[in-house]
Amino acid sequence: MKAIDNVQVNKLMRSFLKQPEIQKLYRKWVDHPDDKDTSNELNERFKKFYSEIRLIKYISSVIRYTAIEFDVRERKQYQLHQPLEEEFSQKLCVNMDIAFDENDLLGEVIGDERVLRAVQTLTERERSILTLFYLQGNKEIEIANRFGITQQAVSKTKRRAIQKLQNHLGVM
Repeated sequence: MKAIDNVQVNKLMRSFLKQPEIQKLYRKWVDHPDDKDTSNELNERFKKFYSEIRLIKYISSVIRYTAIEFDVRERKQYQLHQPLEEEFSQKLCVNMDIAFDENDLLGEVIGDERVLRAVQTLTERERSILTLFYLQGNKEIEIANRFGITQQAVSKTKRRAIQKLQNHLGVM
C-alpha cells in the first residue's frame, strides 16, 4: 500500500517540478532551507497545483461516469426497440408512399396473421401510441401532447405494448 502511495506521490511531485518556475523556486529552497518566504511560496504553489489536479480528476470522473451512464441508457433503449423493429420490419407490409391513417384497418397494414393477432391484444391506447410512434414517426412528446399525458406515460405505455407483443410473438 505504501509503495503505491509513494509512486503516486512521486508522479505528482515530478509533474509539479516539471514547471520551470517551480524548479527555480525548489532549487532556491534546497539552497536555503531556512528561507520562510521561499518555503511558504513553494507550499502555496503546491496547494494550488494539487487543487487543480483534484479538480481535473473530478471533472474527468464526472465525464467518464456520465459517458458510461449514457452508453448504458442507449444500449437499453436499443435493446428495447431492436427486437420489435426487426419483427415489424420483417412482418409488416407498409406502403410508405401512402400516408397511414389511424382509422385504416389493421389487416390492411399488417400482412402477417400472427402479428395482427398480437397487435389486436393491445389496448386502443397502446395501438394508437405504437402507430403514431413507429408508423407515423411522431416523437413521444408529440404523442403525449396529443393525448394530454406526460412523455413518461407514453414511454411506459409503449414499453408495455412492446413487451405484450414480444410475449405474444415469442420474441426475446
